[in-house]
Amino acid sequence: MHRKRFGLLGSLLVVGMLVVGPAASLGGCAASVNGKVDEQAVDALISALFVQDQADFGTEDTLYSLNASGVSVIGACEARTKALQNYNTLLETNFEDVKDAEGDVDKLDEANEAFAQGQVDYEVKNFPTDYWYVAAGMQSLDDGNFDGAEQDIDIEDTDDSGLDPTDDKDVVASLMICRVNDHPKVDEPDDHQFVVERDQDCYLAKKGTLSVTKYDQDKTLTITAEVELTPLDSDGAVKDVDEDAGEVVVNINSAHCPTLEEEMQNTKDIIEDALDG
Repeated sequence: MHRKRFGLLGSLLVVGMLVVGPAASLGGCAASVNGKVDEQAVDALISALFVQDQADFGTEDTLYSLNASGVSVIGACEARTKALQNYNTLLETNFEDVKDAEGDVDKLDEANEAFAQGQVDYEVKNFPTDYWYVAAGMQSLDDGNFDGAEQDIDIEDTDDSGLDPTDDKDVVASLMICRVNDHPKVDEPDDHQFVVERDQDCYLAKKGTLSVTKYDQDKTLTITAEVELTPLDSDGAVKDVDEDAGEVVVNINSAHCPTLEEEMQNTKDIIEDALDG
């Protein structure tokens, strides 16, 4: 097995896990974290889902991703899909408003503030104030490598920091656990770029092993992991790799969420259309 340094799982795992709601049934899918995270016990993660994704990698290859998550609120698939639908609507409007502003600073500020405030308003209305979530995933240049894969995690190993484009059997993995403490709010940095500021404490797996024990494409995904954790700062970067936040055993038994995948593609299409325009 190759040992990799692998960062966060991108916006899906950093942002997507934040959208949960009280809808739908468990359907037998859930997750668990055994062991304490920064001296805290993790609530039961009673809903779990996964998504599949792919993107161009270089000029000839395709990068395949599997991302699974478990949250301490039921109905994550439906709620996350609706939240991303809301985000996509706001995103389209923001692109239109920014274009119409024609460089006017005040109008740009209004557009960006409305975009951020729309996300916050939706979460305040639809999400609980506090909950836990775990996010885990793998990437490879061949989606046939996922089922049965067992991958080491070591973020201090800088000798081999990503996928080897010459090795179609190569796999990288990552895992993150977060506690959301309160609803987000809109923050305005000095550069007028309004942002959604989230009140959460997150921890990254810095060392350990992540395994895909079962993968049935478009149906189910089971991930297990034994990892050591380290805290992340508010920007999602490792504070101090030598700082320990506990050792845990994670199990995620998840169901496919195709509606969320569709909205993820819609996000890509909206951004692509805006860039082309």
